[in-house]
Amino acid sequence: MPFLKRIKGFLFILLFVLTLDVTANQKIGSIHGLAQDQSTRQPLKTVFIQIVGNNQLSAISDDQGKFTLPEVPIGTYRIKATSNQYEPLIKTDVVVSTGRQVFIEMNLKHLAFTLEEVQVKPNFFDKPVGTNTSTRTLSSEEIRRSPGGLEDVNRVMMSMPGIVQTSDQTNHLVVRGGHPRENLTVLDMIEIPNSNHFGEQGSTGGTISMINTDLIREIDFSSGGFPVRYGDKLSSVLNIQLREGNRHKVETDISIGMAGAGLTVEGPIIKKKGSWLLSMRKSYLGLVKGPTSLTAVPEYGDLQAKVVYDPTPKNQISMVGIGGSDHVHITDQDDLYNRGWNNVLYHTRQYGIGLNWRTLFSRNGYSILTCSQVFNQSEFLVGDRRGPDAMSMTGSERETTIKAEINYDISTKHGFSIGTAVKEIELDHIIRSREVEFYSNETGKLIKLTHQDQDSRLSTFKASSFVHYKVTPTAGLERRLQISAHVSAQVIKFHRIRC
Repeated sequence: MPFLKRIKGFLFILLFVLTLDVTANQKIGSIHGLAQDQSTRQPLKTVFIQIVGNNQLSAISDDQGKFTLPEVPIGTYRIKATSNQYEPLIKTDVVVSTGRQVFIEMNLKHLAFTLEEVQVKPNFFDKPVGTNTSTRTLSSEEIRRSPGGLEDVNRVMMSMPGIVQTSDQTNHLVVRGGHPRENLTVLDMIEIPNSNHFGEQGSTGGTISMINTDLIREIDFSSGGFPVRYGDKLSSVLNIQLREGNRHKVETDISIGMAGAGLTVEGPIIKKKGSWLLSMRKSYLGLVKGPTSLTAVPEYGDLQAKVVYDPTPKNQISMVGIGGSDHVHITDQDDLYNRGWNNVLYHTRQYGIGLNWRTLFSRNGYSILTCSQVFNQSEFLVGDRRGPDAMSMTGSERETTIKAEINYDISTKHGFSIGTAVKEIELDHIIRSREVEFYSNETGKLIKLTHQDQDSRLSTFKASSFVHYKVTPTAGLERRLQISAHVSAQVIKFHRIRC
């Protein structure tokens, strides 16, 4: 009997190895995509899709704008889309892996004028509608291959004109001399205050990005002159668009590195009318704290998810979520150089969740309704030689937003966008400390802090609206003349202040 068990185990291992070998020898994948109008989001049929340099691998989009390129050898390709009355478009850096399905969106721009004889060249650098030359669009593959970017979206932006970094330790961005707090991050229509780990309270940067690069479809970064729909921020707008999950089969990806491990799972839902996508990452640096006798080891984890469902061909509902937590504990050291704070505990947690409902109400326009909530909480505990309760600072911010937007093209020359939003902001900050003395290495002086007991709460209501009109007055004018107006109102009401 033991001999038979060994034979069964050997056959199982052999079958597993042979299965892996067959899968590896296939060395093919597939490309699935959607062709649609860049301005109205209407699906485009009879769009010719072709791999540049390979005339045999081609497809034509169906009535729903969908297309498939099956049995594509592994590699990196450029995908070209052409259609009558639309500018040709080439999508670069499309990576095909063994047994994987790649999903791409081909957003074609409508030709404003039809001439008797014209030569149109494909555009390698796609720009969203309503943006100017200060906007750059990047795919996930471009972010991954960026030198020194470390697959961090903010660090990749540091190589662009007019942008500098504040330090090597963080990914804060100084755009055209503006403060880093004037940078806006939008994740699938959700305004995220900070998309990084170990970020300071109220800042927009940190040490490590929470955004998993493998989940990004593309990003649009505007360092100036960004569309009026983004409102308050003065320096830049980073618009991150997540991709959909696989609508045909379940796929799993496991990654293990020096700092942590990650798991990404995706698959279809409800007869391929939608998809789901989940990513989880966790660091295990805390495991090396004991053996190495380190006094401060950062620990972090994050989660991202996206669910998409199409109840009808004209409607799409999507839910997006992101969350993360950070923790670092600086323990005491028995030496003469350790003066002041001896035990420091820093802990943060944040999340953002949103629901988008997009409706194609006509052939020339669409609307988007968004409901979202973001939350951020930070806790800072400090101890000294007298005890662990020297100072404690706890702060939390919560934003709940409802906004609606309508985009409509009157003709190929004229179009407009209108939108409105209401937002409720809740702030809660608590500071408590006893009389504390500590030595500052920066000033070389002894600093004394008096007893503090503050508990501040603030509630803010904000309403805003915008109107954006675009026109192409004459043929040959590549840039559009844009007229826009933005009206914003804000009301602040204190629920309670106690110090």
